[in-house]
Amino acid sequence: MFRLKALCLLFFIVGVSFNLSKVSASDLPKEITLSTTEWCPYTCLKDPSSTDQITDGLIVEYLTSIFEQLEIKLIVKNLPWSHAVRRANEGQEIDGLLAAVFEEAPDLAFTNVPTMTYQICMFTNDDTKWQFKPADTEKELLYNLQARKVGIINGYGYDPVFDRFAANSLNAAFIERVSDRNGLDILFTFLERHRIDAFLSNEQVIAWHLKNHAGHAKVKNVGCFNENPFFIGLNPSKIWTNDLLQRLDSTLIKPENQKLLSELITKYTH
Repeated sequence: MFRLKALCLLFFIVGVSFNLSKVSASDLPKEITLSTTEWCPYTCLKDPSSTDQITDGLIVEYLTSIFEQLEIKLIVKNLPWSHAVRRANEGQEIDGLLAAVFEEAPDLAFTNVPTMTYQICMFTNDDTKWQFKPADTEKELLYNLQARKVGIINGYGYDPVFDRFAANSLNAAFIERVSDRNGLDILFTFLERHRIDAFLSNEQVIAWHLKNHAGHAKVKNVGCFNENPFFIGLNPSKIWTNDLLQRLDSTLIKPENQKLLSELITKYTH
């Protein structure tokens, strides 16, 4: 499902201009703590008995390598997503977000080069005949939903058009928000009990969830939005934030790291 984007092209399009001569490695932190939420196979709790720290998953393994190349130890804290965003914005114990989009945390400073891309799809009961078509406008999206109620996890960013649609109070009848604690389990339950007609998630996340959580009924992917990039977000109050973002951009763009990312995508999603 995931295809590696032409990040070099993006690199030139966004007009990133690196002035690395001003950046001293000694000025960067030796350790950084980023928050995220469990979203296997991308961010996973390797030891279920330890719910505090995420040590496994595609993104974790990849960015651990990226930060190691900058001689920085990466620590990833597991939090409900709304808490992860709030703690990152506070910038005390948490320095930023491991993987996010601007709309989820507009007060953070982000890398220009994306970590990778993700794709959000619409899932329904397995026996449905409805096919969802992505839309370019809220009006078109409303028409495509055909009065169906869609479940989403509170605070998550899904797709730019859908996020605007969900944020519009006029569309409240078509949206069911659930807690970011065990949110995917709740969405499965709501779908099985017909409290919602569909929910949004990622194909690989759903496959992982069904494999590791017995008892949920099979669901059907009825259509996907376009792929979107996500980024590393850092608290802008840190004195090293801008320098580190430049270093991260120049490291993420390296061909050998793009090759590593491609290999990890294959490892975790096939």
